[in-house]
Amino acid sequence: MLVVGFLSAAIHPVSSATSTPTGLIVPLYSYPTNPAWGALIKEKLSYPNVPIIAVVNPDSGPGKSLNPKYVSGVANLQKAGIIVVGYVPTGYASVGLKTVEASALDYKSWYHVNGVFFDQMSNILGGESYYSNASQYANSIGLDLTVGNPGTSVPSSYVGTVSILVIYERAGFPSVSTIANSTLGDPRSNFAAISYRVGAPSQYYLQSVAQYLSYVYFTNGRAPNPYAGLPSYLSSLMKELSSMDSPSATTTGGASPVTLQSSLNLNGNTPAHRSLARNAPA
Repeated sequence: MLVVGFLSAAIHPVSSATSTPTGLIVPLYSYPTNPAWGALIKEKLSYPNVPIIAVVNPDSGPGKSLNPKYVSGVANLQKAGIIVVGYVPTGYASVGLKTVEASALDYKSWYHVNGVFFDQMSNILGGESYYSNASQYANSIGLDLTVGNPGTSVPSSYVGTVSILVIYERAGFPSVSTIANSTLGDPRSNFAAISYRVGAPSQYYLQSVAQYLSYVYFTNGRAPNPYAGLPSYLSSLMKELSSMDSPSATTTGGASPVTLQSSLNLNGNTPAHRSLARNAPA
């Protein structure tokens, strides 16, 4: 795997548990009538303390016109307390910013989402301003949460260009050391990871990666579209994430517990990474 501008970092001692649980970031790449939407809502209502971000993708972006099914589907997700972000491909910073901004505006106007998911994010030095500008535009129209998905580690200069960086998206579990090194010692609130073709993670593993990640997703789905449905073990995964809530957590190495924000109301290329987004069936 080619990693540009990557610096090794020691595993930093942080809290052994967090004051609120690590959340779930779900590529919800199915049509709103798919049972996956209702199932995700059910899990959120069952475990309200677990933050959930759902990434919706009408047609490799917002599509050419408003889709009433997505209007109601997004509203139902939000009513349950799920944060919704709209998928926007960036072509590793090759898509014109005006096009990206137009997609963000369509998501805001048509579907009233909470933010934007910038897929195919570059991880090459020099692309930072592209994503910073795209993120700032999204914020300016009321889309408070911006997620960038390079799917791999990035230079530290990318941290802060968006709200959250997905630093891993591929088959298999990332090692804890890989995640630790990829975060470069920056706060866990900046990072997320997505794993497909995996079984249910152990509680020990979840607790270990939660030191470095604010959102995770694991699924036993497989390529070419591992996100066609939800993982068969979603209920147990939500239960494990919920049980990690420990306001009185002790810390190691003298570090303070990190609080994860659970609600949204905020006042390059790497050949080894391939975007796995799929258009939802009409």
